[in-house]
Amino acid sequence: MDKPFTTTEIYDVMKAYKNLLSVCKFRNYTERKMVEFAFSLAFTAHEYQRRKSGEPYIHHPIEVAQIVAQEMSLDANAVVCALLHDVVEDTEYTLEQMVSVFGHEKASILDGLTKIEDIYNSKDELQVINFKKMLITIPKNINVVLIKIADRLHNMRTMENMAEHKRRKKSSETLHVYSPLAHRLGYYLIKKELEDLAFKYLHPQKYEETVNSIAKKASSREKLMITFKKIISQKLEENDVKYTIISEQNSVYSIFKKMRDKNIPFSKIYNYSSARVVFCPNGERNERSQCNSVYSLMTDVFYPVPQRLRDFTVTPKSNGFEAILLDLMVDGKKFESQILSTRMQDVASRGIGAMKKYSEFYEENNNIQKWIDSIDEHLSNKEMPGHEMMDVIQYKLFASEIYVFTPKGKIVNLPKNSCIIDMAYDIHSDLGFHCSGAYVNGKLVSRFHVLTNGDQAKILTEESVQPGKNWLSYIKTARAKTKLKFFFRTERKLSIEYGKKLFEKITKNIDIEIIQQKFDHFKNAIRCKTKDDVFLNIGREVIKQEDILRIFRPKFVDKITNIFKRKTEDEEKIKPEDEGFEIQKIVPKDPYYIGHKLFKRNYVLAKCCHPISGQDAIAYQSSEGKVLIHTAVCSFAIMLGASQSRKVAKVTWIPQEFENHLITIELRGIDRKKMVIDIAHVISMDLNINMQGLEIFSTEGIFKGTINLYVRDDKDLDTLITLLRKIEGMKSVIRVSSQSSEYFTDEV
Repeated sequence: MDKPFTTTEIYDVMKAYKNLLSVCKFRNYTERKMVEFAFSLAFTAHEYQRRKSGEPYIHHPIEVAQIVAQEMSLDANAVVCALLHDVVEDTEYTLEQMVSVFGHEKASILDGLTKIEDIYNSKDELQVINFKKMLITIPKNINVVLIKIADRLHNMRTMENMAEHKRRKKSSETLHVYSPLAHRLGYYLIKKELEDLAFKYLHPQKYEETVNSIAKKASSREKLMITFKKIISQKLEENDVKYTIISEQNSVYSIFKKMRDKNIPFSKIYNYSSARVVFCPNGERNERSQCNSVYSLMTDVFYPVPQRLRDFTVTPKSNGFEAILLDLMVDGKKFESQILSTRMQDVASRGIGAMKKYSEFYEENNNIQKWIDSIDEHLSNKEMPGHEMMDVIQYKLFASEIYVFTPKGKIVNLPKNSCIIDMAYDIHSDLGFHCSGAYVNGKLVSRFHVLTNGDQAKILTEESVQPGKNWLSYIKTARAKTKLKFFFRTERKLSIEYGKKLFEKITKNIDIEIIQQKFDHFKNAIRCKTKDDVFLNIGREVIKQEDILRIFRPKFVDKITNIFKRKTEDEEKIKPEDEGFEIQKIVPKDPYYIGHKLFKRNYVLAKCCHPISGQDAIAYQSSEGKVLIHTAVCSFAIMLGASQSRKVAKVTWIPQEFENHLITIELRGIDRKKMVIDIAHVISMDLNINMQGLEIFSTEGIFKGTINLYVRDDKDLDTLITLLRKIEGMKSVIRVSSQSSEYFTDEV
C-alpha cells in the first residue's frame, strides 16, 4: 500500500475538485449531489493509491472529469462516469455495486470503460480485444468512447514517468485510434493536442525539426495576420457585422504528415495556419446566407483563389464541421481563412457535446449519428476478428468523403478514391456481389472505375459474375471489405468441407486406410502446411483426383515424393554459415539488433518505406514468424504499434556491419548547361557513391530527374541531399518512398 496523503496533497485534491464543480453545467440540484457522491466514492476507493509520478491517483479521474465537462461539454452523467472510470478496474469495488448505487445506464458505461484483464482464448492480442470492447459501445452509448478519449488525453499530458516502450505503445495507439476518433466526433482541439503529444513522444527529433520550421516562419506569418485582421475588421465594422478573428494553427503532426505523404519540404506548405472569421448571426436571416455575405465582404478587399473555395455550409463534413474555406491573396501571398457563425465555431471546437445545444440544426442532418449508424452493422458482427474491426474503424475514421448520385438523384457518401464496386455494396449487397460495371455520367466504365465528387452512376449486374480476390485491392469502403471477406471466408469453409468429403470418397474407393503417417506424407508431397490447406485445394480442384490416386499408389510413392518434395522455408533460409547463430526474438522493451554478429539475419526491409541504416525504425514479427522492418514514421509502423505492440520492438542498427541500400532520389530545378555534370560530380567524386542509374528530362527550362544509388546509412543520405541542394538551379531534392499495402496482413 502506498503512503497516506499529506495535508498539502489533500488540499490540492480538494482544490482540483472545486475547479471541476465550477465548470460543470448542472440542470438541477440532484445532478450536483450525484457528482459529489461519485467524487466521495472515488476518493475512498483510490485512497492511498498513487501514480508513477508520486501524486495521489485521485487527481487523474478528477482531471478526466474536468476534460469531459469543460472541453467536451458533456452532462453530469458523463462527469460521474469519468470520476468512477477506474474504480471497478483498479479497486475492490465491483460492477454489481455500481449498478446498485448508480443504476444500470451508468454501470453499463463503466463496464465499457473497464479493460479485459483475465485469461482469454483468441487469435487477437489483448490490446486489440480491449479496443474492440470499447468500439462496440459506440452505437449503444457514445459516452464510453468520449470518456476514453478524455482519459487518453490526460494520460498523454502526464506520460513523462512511463518507460520508453510504454510511451511508444500509448503514442501509437493515440495516433492510430484516439486522435482520429476525436476528430470524427468533432473535437478538433483535442484531436490536435493528442496528435502533437503522440508525435512528440514517438519521433522527438522530427517533432523538434517541424516545430523549428514553423517558428522560423512565425514572424512573416504574423505580419500577414496583422494585415488581414486590420483590413477585414474595418470592412466588417463598416457593415455592422459583429465578429471575432481567431488565429488557428494546424497540429505539428498534420504538417509533418503532409510533408511526408506529398514528399515536399516545409517551404512548400503555406496553409499550416489560418484565420477564422467568426460572426454573430442576425436572427432574421439563415446562417448560410450570412456566411455568403461575409464571404462577399472579404473578397471585396482581398482577391480569392478560385480553386481553393470549399463550402461546407451546403454539405457539412462527417464530423459536423460547417464553414466556408477560402484562400485569399494577402500582400501577394496565399492566406487560408475560414468563415463560421458562433454556433459553427462552438461545434467545430467541441464536437458532438456542443451539438446537443443546437438540436434544431441536427435533428435531420446529424452526420455524426449517420456515421455511428453506418458502423453499427460492422461492430455488431461477433465473428469479425479484432484486427479486421480495427481496419473497419480506420477506414471509417480517416476517409475523406465524396458525394455521388444514383440515377434517381439519391446521394451516396463514399470515401475518396472509391470505385464502382464500393458504390454497389453501399446500395445493396447483391449489387456488389454481381457488379459487372456501370454507366458513369452516361459513359460505360468497368467495375474498378474510380468515382469522383458529383458523378452520377448506374450500376450494372450479371448473375454469372462472382467476386474475385483481386477486388480487395480496388475497394475502399469498410462495408465492401467486410462483405467480401465474409464471402471469401464462407467460400473457404464450404470448399474445405467439400474437399474433405471428396478426399474420403476417393480413398474409400481405392480401399486405402488413411493413417496419420500416410496423410502427413500426402500433405508434404502436395506442399500443404495444414490439413485444412489439403482439403481446401481439393475442394477448389487445385489438387485433382488423379493427383490423389498417383500419390497413394505404392509404386508411385517414391517417384511422386521426389517430384513434389521441396525444401521447407526454414531449410531455404538457413545457410551453412548461419548454423550456430542465435535467432532474435521480438521483446518490446529490448532493442532488435540489425547487423549484430551474434544474430542470424531473419528480417526483411519493408517495401512501403524502404528503411535504411541509422533511421528510426521498428521491427514487427508477423503471424508467420517473419520479421519486417519499417521506418518509425511509416503509417504501417504506427498502426502496428497501436494494435500489436507485443510484436513490435525498436530497431538498433550496427552500421559498420550493414550492407548498402538502394534508394531513389527525385530532383527538380532550373535547367542549365552542365547541370547533369554537376549532379554526377557530387555523387561520384565528392561522395564516392555508387550510382545505378540517372534519368533527367527537361521541358521549357525546367528539369525533373531521378537517381537510383546506394547509400550506407541515413547520414550518407542527409549529406547527399544537402550537397545536391547546394547545386546552382536546384529547387527540390527528395527521397522517393512508396506507401504500399505490402506489410503484415495475413491472407483472407
